[in-house]
Amino acid sequence: SSLRAAFPMFAFCSTCCAHDSVDVLISRRQVVCAERAIASLEERSRQDVSHRHLYVGQWQGPQRHGRGHLEQPDGSTYEGEWMCDTPHGAGVEVIPRSGRYDGEFSHGKRHGVGRAMWTDGRIYHGQWENGRLEGEGVMSWDEGMRYEGQFKDDKKSGVGVFTWADGRSYHGEWLLGKQHGRGTYTDDKDLSWTGEWRGGKKVKSLVERSRKGRSDSESTSGSGGSVLGHVTTNTSSHRSDVALLSR
Repeated sequence: SSLRAAFPMFAFCSTCCAHDSVDVLISRRQVVCAERAIASLEERSRQDVSHRHLYVGQWQGPQRHGRGHLEQPDGSTYEGEWMCDTPHGAGVEVIPRSGRYDGEFSHGKRHGVGRAMWTDGRIYHGQWENGRLEGEGVMSWDEGMRYEGQFKDDKKSGVGVFTWADGRSYHGEWLLGKQHGRGTYTDDKDLSWTGEWRGGKKVKSLVERSRKGRSDSESTSGSGGSVLGHVTTNTSSHRSDVALLSR
């Protein structure tokens, strides 16, 4: 296997593996390069790296590189892997009065798979891209609500299932945090409607099903005053967008 796969923390750093041996794919030279990079890491005691930003951990030359712990003036902390002076790899970030993130980082941003917990009770576990919720994930609220599905740019976008604490649910398409496209709403009595939504409001009912499974076809326009429109209003009382931990 290549050095990039075996030693991801060293593979892309311009200060690592000098003498341009990073990209050499010959087994022996990979081992030599990795040994050289690991040997060059230096453990240092607690240091004020910049304006009371306290860091203790591994260095490579003048840069934080390897594993380390950072404390910032506002009480925020990061503990985990570093590459070329930025968080990169697996780590834990804690921000007072905001929350905690435990997962993957790339060049200082949350990127990959991670779990975030906010002080208001929200919990998200899933995919991140460039510091934002992006891809598949699960968000839950302490009021008992839950969303499982796709996210884009911190908002519910794509296909997903939103479940209320009382058992109601919406399963369908989303755009910018709102129901948009085709979806099925099921109430707390197990009655369900399938229809079209636009911007969080039902615009057309296609099928209505009773608890016994009987279905009646429809082709009627909806309104904000319809049953589904009212449900959408309730949904919008909760934040559709997901505020990230401030950096």
